[in-house]
Amino acid sequence: MNYFRISKLEGISRMNALHSHEHFEMYFQIEGDRSYFRDNKFYKLTHNTLVVDAPNVLHKYEGGPYTRILLGFDNDYLSPYQIDYLYQLSQEEILQFSPSDMDNILKILNEMMQIDSSSYKNRNLQLSLSLGSLLHTIYNIKEYKHIKPLILTAITHLHNEQIMPIVLQIMDYIKTNYNKKISLTELSNKYSISKTWICKCFQKFNNITVFQYKTLCQINEAKILLKKSYSIKKIAHWVGFSSSQHFSKVFKSLNGCTPTRWKTKKDFS
Repeated sequence: MNYFRISKLEGISRMNALHSHEHFEMYFQIEGDRSYFRDNKFYKLTHNTLVVDAPNVLHKYEGGPYTRILLGFDNDYLSPYQIDYLYQLSQEEILQFSPSDMDNILKILNEMMQIDSSSYKNRNLQLSLSLGSLLHTIYNIKEYKHIKPLILTAITHLHNEQIMPIVLQIMDYIKTNYNKKISLTELSNKYSISKTWICKCFQKFNNITVFQYKTLCQINEAKILLKKSYSIKKIAHWVGFSSSQHFSKVFKSLNGCTPTRWKTKKDFS
């Protein structure tokens, strides 16, 4: 696939879309404070921090002002050991670097941005080597300088607005029961709040509706299952669609291709 993208951005973003992707992302926050969403919780990020998002994990970033560098790449640029290490980072910790260590990391990132924007004959090889150097630098900082990972703490305020705990509870319930039928009436009765309130507050904090979020959870799980040898019909049933035809239609609307095409064009090795 040879997917590689690196970009630097400064500014403020209030309502990023909740999303996932099939490649790894390394999010370096250079300056400012932002909110990070993962596993149905919001967390606060600060300067000189690194977040690694693994494939097919729903997440988003909000707030600012900030400066960040976002690095995305697929497995073609990695060895099996590097893939395992990135999964470890994504599952266990967020790192905060000292200013001097961050300067060393930024040198590598700036070099990668120059290579990425070039037309070098061996561009992909150079990017792969630079990526290896980046991971090696991070590993050395973490292991030999005894950098302690930040413990993510869920926050209850987002951009000076309180996050309704009930919204996060609803999101957790939907994520757990994504393959079952869920109605606004069911949610209203379960949490003793009106359907109108659910719709209004859910969209306010997520920028999508309850049912759009449920669909994201279904399609996200389907992408994981598509890496295996299961049939489209079985996957559609397991993630809660009434038919493989309906599943394929929804999948295509969100990803630009059918599940069959998506499965065959991806290299998951």
